[in-house]
Amino acid sequence: MPRLSISSWSLHKLLGKAWYDPDGSGGYVNKSEEKAQIELLDVPAAAAKHGIGTIELCHFHFPRTDSEYLGQLKGAIANTGVELFSVLIDTGDITASD
Repeated sequence: MPRLSISSWSLHKLLGKAWYDPDGSGGYVNKSEEKAQIELLDVPAAAAKHGIGTIELCHFHFPRTDSEYLGQLKGAIANTGVELFSVLIDTGDITASD
């Protein structure tokens, strides 16, 4: 059965904060100067509101990857009934501890 899906890449400019680089202390710093019009945590609800039931998230749209934030994101996805189809990781070493 066909279904509608959206990638966070399609929302790249709306997410504004799209380029995060390590800050040297285990965190990340925002390298974008664009102000976000939508936060990543709000993407699942926005997709559901528009009848889109599947999302893909790009790694560079994650402002943080700590357990607390990932739990919030998981909850935001679960609360809307939207399916997370994939997380695009196209850089780095996914086996690295950071």
